Amino acid sequence: MGKVIEGRFSRPFSQRAELIDAQATATRLMGVVGVVARWRIDGSKTLYQLLHLDYEDYGIDAYDEFDAMEKERIEQRVLEMTGGLGGAFKPITYAEFAYLVATAHAVDPESPNAIYDFLPQYSFILQDYEKNGLGREGAIQLFERLGPSPASECEHLHYYLMRLHGQDAEGILYLGDLVLDERLDGPKSTLLKNIVKEGTEPGHFRCEALIENENGYFVRIFDLVFHNELPDHPHRWIGSCELKHQLAVSPVEASFMLRKTEYITLYSILDPAFITEFETSMPELMPNSYLAGELFTEFNQDNAHVSEWIYYLNGDVFANYFVTESHQLLVAAFDQETLKTIEKRFADGHLSQYLSKVGDFSADQPLLYDFINSGLSDFFEYL
Repeated sequence: MGKVIEGRFSRPFSQRAELIDAQATATRLMGVVGVVARWRIDGSKTLYQLLHLDYEDYGIDAYDEFDAMEKERIEQRVLEMTGGLGGAFKPITYAEFAYLVATAHAVDPESPNAIYDFLPQYSFILQDYEKNGLGREGAIQLFERLGPSPASECEHLHYYLMRLHGQDAEGILYLGDLVLDERLDGPKSTLLKNIVKEGTEPGHFRCEALIENENGYFVRIFDLVFHNELPDHPHRWIGSCELKHQLAVSPVEASFMLRKTEYITLYSILDPAFITEFETSMPELMPNSYLAGELFTEFNQDNAHVSEWIYYLNGDVFANYFVTESHQLLVAAFDQETLKTIEKRFADGHLSQYLSKVGDFSADQPLLYDFINSGLSDFFEYL
């Protein structure tokens, strides 16, 4: 009878895979993190692993892996997956990688990307985390690098209320205490706007937050107090947060509160090849399809908008580009300088040959989205 020789493929994948290195975006306090990891398989093959982790709703909500030889495709996919997050990549250890993946997976254990793509081979990462964990000190150190650590009390307050309304316990506990109030026990909410005002004493603040959830729009007034330099805590910590008032508001009232002047430049598209060239030259844009055309969103390179005394959810948007079925391109931004920058970018690059500028427009309401939702594809017909 022949002897069975144990080969490399008879070993569990966890024994065949070795993490070479990993890095993650410094965006954990925004509720999302992009991860790029390199694995050595069977001592020779190198595999790239890309993950998009969401800590409010979707868990492991995007997953790809590539052979190391696919360099151009890897670079393009990294831009597509993480280009809009607004944070630089920071190196992380295997234990930190396991923590990020396991805590994201706990948000939605039924995520198709986790069940069908990630877990069949890499479930050992979750098992390693369950066995070894990271510890509170390790988690604090990771948040200091990937938070990013808030640079001011104002920024700290915005992030805290973001994590509070997203019911992101790991994120909240890096920033402050949990709030025990039944009015906050309902559905997860999105922080649309937050106004920070200093209180009468040092470390005391009042926040006026506009939030949205499945029940509608609400204004919530919070009083918050910092307790700094506590043992075994980050150096800045919200030790008290009290929800003073809550008021339901209508969609019209919420729209009025979010109103900002919008500037639009309209171009005529001279050649149908524009859309292909546009997508190829700017792979980091986030696409969305609508009845009348394609919307592409370009995000800022960082999340500096969180440091402002008034925070807006869409403050991370640099510009929106809407390509219509009527061969028009609308470029929208919240300041005229951005449109000038984009116009110069078109003029300096090869995209200008496909475009002819028609005119500039402005409105004190979200004109672009109103046009998109109208179902019309000709901007002049809409006007």
